[in-house]
Amino acid sequence: MDIQLNKKIMKRIIFLIIIIFFVSCNNFVDNLNSGLQKECGKLPVNDSCIVNLNKILGFDWDILYTFPCYSNEDSISKVIGLKYNGSEVKENETLYIFIKNNKVVYQAISKYFNDNVLFEFGFPNWPKQVNKFTTTVFKVYILSRDQKDKKSFYRLYPYQDKVR
Repeated sequence: MDIQLNKKIMKRIIFLIIIIFFVSCNNFVDNLNSGLQKECGKLPVNDSCIVNLNKILGFDWDILYTFPCYSNEDSISKVIGLKYNGSEVKENETLYIFIKNNKVVYQAISKYFNDNVLFEFGFPNWPKQVNKFTTTVFKVYILSRDQKDKKSFYRLYPYQDKVR
């Protein structure tokens, strides 16, 4: 009887962990969307603003890598100089890896053509599309705005603040 009860409890705990994992996967997209909306959402289309992503995302990092679809574990490891234990980036996805003091501090995936993603990073390394950003400060351009729900779409470019 105790073994069956323990199995049920373990199944529930595993199920809860899986749910928490999938819910937390969207924190990056949700936090960046809401932070950009808060910082730049009242500006007109074709205008821009300057944001510090450390403040928006709520964690410290000093290097951001973006990887296009079909990037695999080996190629990602070579680029970041650390062992990457994730899976291949699937079609219509972008992988974001944040590094601080030579350690991965956060990673996330967003999907293209997803109505929840309201941003894209400018790609300075086109056509390679693997990008390394060494600043947390970005210039954000407001590309469009949905008149119905007032949400904007943003493109972020690294910004080297000369005042710092």
